[in-house]
Amino acid sequence: GPQQPWAAAPEPEPAKPARRRSRTPLLVGLAALVVLAMAGGSVATYYAMNWWNRINTAAVTPTPQPSAAEAAPEQAADRDEAQPTAAATGETGPGRPQRPDSGEQYLATMDHVDVYDVEAANVKVNTVTYPRALVSELNCYISKSYWIEYDLNRSWTTFEAVVGMEDSSSSGSTATFSVIVDGDELANETVGLGTEQQISVDITGGLRLRLEVEPGPDECREGTAVWGDPKIRN
Repeated sequence: GPQQPWAAAPEPEPAKPARRRSRTPLLVGLAALVVLAMAGGSVATYYAMNWWNRINTAAVTPTPQPSAAEAAPEQAADRDEAQPTAAATGETGPGRPQRPDSGEQYLATMDHVDVYDVEAANVKVNTVTYPRALVSELNCYISKSYWIEYDLNRSWTTFEAVVGMEDSSSSGSTATFSVIVDGDELANETVGLGTEQQISVDITGGLRLRLEVEPGPDECREGTAVWGDPKIRN
């Protein structure tokens, strides 16, 4: 029979174009990131430059030097420390020694220049203890006198001591105590057991001090003559 013409297939509708996404938010986001990056970079750059400037300033800033007026007292002080003072050398003028700074000195702690049968001891005189005493054991078979000498250096004004017999001495024992400065006898006291005598003499300008003890009339009574804590003062 007659052939049927093929019906033409309907042409497909053209596809709808894909909806384009707006790039505006992306661009805004990128712009914001750029701004933040620039801001952060500015802050970092500020701190970095500030740190660098501090380092350079510290490196090139010279250390301030004292003025001549300020340096003069320090230099004078340095010279004073380097030079010995009059107190250190013991001189206040040609041939004139300075008096010691300490107000007093016990003879038992000083060096003597000459001595015969005198030594330091801790003893009692009339029940009173003298820890820095000078003593002599009296013995009629050995000597008629006992002494010790000191260099006063012409620096002291007063000699003081308590004299007497040590409490363990024989009953009736006595001794005579003499203070001599440069050959002049300034004090002379005879004291027996159970008593004591205070001595204080002016030794101003003296060079050599001699303390001398002689046994009493009954020379062979054993006893110990005591200079109780003798000292010199200025």
